[in-house]
Order: sequence, then structure tokens, then C-alpha cells
Amino acid sequence: MSMRSSLLILASVALIVAGCAHGEQPSWGEGAKSVIITVTTQGEISTSMEYFIALDTDGNLLTGPGDDPTQWNTFYRLRWANGNFYFRKPGESEQFFTNSSVAGNTITVEVDMDDLGDPSLLDIMVVTTDRGGNLVDALANYFTVRLGSQSYVSRSDASSEVSNPQGDIVRVEVEVKR
Repeated sequence: MSMRSSLLILASVALIVAGCAHGEQPSWGEGAKSVIITVTTQGEISTSMEYFIALDTDGNLLTGPGDDPTQWNTFYRLRWANGNFYFRKPGESEQFFTNSSVAGNTITVEVDMDDLGDPSLLDIMVVTTDRGGNLVDALANYFTVRLGSQSYVSRSDASSEVSNPQGDIVRVEVEVKR
């Protein structure tokens, strides 16, 4: 093989590799279909409690939800109360939500990415309250899932001073389904 042929082959391979590296392959975020959120509490899920999940999709890592569900008007919100699930989009009213389940001490919800506006980041906060709206437990701070590069994120709640085990958040897991 001549030097000229070798250089031609190397140049062709380099062009193919460069083309693939510059957007011809789908990114990690393309094809994300839904997000599955699993909340585990120390005690069994109870109708004497309300369980909230906030999802912030604005892409700003500094503006995520705090621990007061009454202040979540600009976030997507999931709520389990009285044995039913509800979903609220920002600025809209709550609707029944059926893509969810409760088993023992675990709540699982699956939210379609289209319902969230197909974001690239999710800031997630989980809170439990008693039926009167009094805070029982919350994550220490919201956490971020980068949908383009993370397919699974798990956070444990370090606080152990919650008097009601049914409201004591132990872990939150987020799985991105593609």
C-alpha cells in the first residue's frame, strides 16, 4: 500500500469519526420518555399524611423548590392524599393522576416527559405533611437530575428526628426511562 493510499484511508476515517462526534449521533437526552420517582418512608404510607413531590423544569439550578408545598405555584406538583394521586402543572388546577402506585412504605409515580415540557434538568423536592398541612419531613434541599447525562439518581434523607415514621422520608430515587 502506498503512502498516498494510507493517508487517504486515514483522512476518510478521521472525517467519519469527526462527523459522528459533531451531532450525527443522538445526545443522551434524546429519547427520554418518562421519569419514575420512588419515595420511600420509614413507616407505611398512611392516609393520615400527605406526600408531595415538586418538579422544577426551568433549567436554573438556583431556583428549585423549598420545603413549603403551598409555595410551589410555579412548579409541577404531585400529591398523594386520601388514597388518591393528583398532578398539577404550573398555573393550573390539580387533576387525578393514575400513573402511580403505593406499596407498603413506597410511593412510585411515572411522569411523561411531554407533560413536563421535555426539560433538560429537573430540580426535585419531596415533603410530607400531616392532614393539617404541618410539615413532618422534607429533604434537606432539592436535588437536580440532568436528564441528558443521568439515568438514575438516588438521595437519602439524613434527618432522623422525625417523630412520625409514616412521614419520615428515607430515600428518593429517580430513574429516567428512554
